[in-house]
Amino acid sequence: MIRRPPRSTLSSSSAASDVYKRQYQRRVRGRVVLWTMRVSLGQIRTSVVAALQCSGLNHSSSKAVAEVVVSAERDHCHSHGLFRVPGYCECLLRGYYDTQATPTVRDTAPAALHVDAAGCFAPVAFLQAWPTLERKARTNGVAIASISNNRHFSALWYECEMIARSGLVAISMVNSRAFVHHWGGTSKVYGTNPVSYTHLRAHETPEHLVCRLLLEKKKKNNKDIK
Repeated sequence: MIRRPPRSTLSSSSAASDVYKRQYQRRVRGRVVLWTMRVSLGQIRTSVVAALQCSGLNHSSSKAVAEVVVSAERDHCHSHGLFRVPGYCECLLRGYYDTQATPTVRDTAPAALHVDAAGCFAPVAFLQAWPTLERKARTNGVAIASISNNRHFSALWYECEMIARSGLVAISMVNSRAFVHHWGGTSKVYGTNPVSYTHLRAHETPEHLVCRLLLEKKKKNNKDIK
């Protein structure tokens, strides 16, 4: 799970939520040169949408994927931010994704639904399902959505935060080959990014959500340091 630091720590600028520093590196004559650029989140959003559309992805899907990238960069989770965009574009150009796919939502039970992503990105499928999922959750007290035939799930916390901002408790899981072991264990059990959950606690606001697991690890590490 990923949790951004408090917004007050992201930048000393008055527009801390819109501007951040991004460090780049480049090898010049055998030496690694580092430099920093200040880029607005709006610029990132526009550039990512343009890059994805130039690679063949339709506009609505490009916007959905770009929001995940922007959120990741804003939260200093660079592994799910701009770092991913060249790979997305390459996969689109190679035909790995269906660039014009429209996910299909199927009602499977009063508190359940299934989304056939039809070969598109998972955030696109989730956005398609979200209105129905929210309605079912508020009507029944609980709801579950399964997504199949998607090509990449991206960061689990993105959907969790969206759900929690609506005042609901969110749990997100993904299945894959076993790559990592449980906390304190030694045998591989989970795929990468296996589980994420969050909810809006009494002292939190929709702009300052906390993913529980990373918070607990931070507390433990602070105790160890002392």
